[in-house]
Amino acid sequence: MLEHIFVADNRAKKQKATWKPGYDYMGPIRRVCRLASPLFLEDLHSHRVLRTAHFVRAQMQGRHNATEYWPYLYDLIVKRNPAARTELRQYAPENLG
Repeated sequence: MLEHIFVADNRAKKQKATWKPGYDYMGPIRRVCRLASPLFLEDLHSHRVLRTAHFVRAQMQGRHNATEYWPYLYDLIVKRNPAARTELRQYAPENLG
């Protein structure tokens, strides 16, 4: 279930992990908004474009880059959560360079 939208505040760096032996990539993130009407994996599976995305096919497991699918995710998010449009304004596809 996709219930919160976060953004990375900076690039991830390799740091000592506290939950496992060795190192892992970590970076600061910030919550942009909470979705009143969350998206479910089934919603992504039924979308004609998003169902082909690697992160959807992998059942949202792993560290996949979803950037190229952001316009589709954004549309799905704001259709379900019109109030989130204001909080996501700066991340609207037409505002990203």
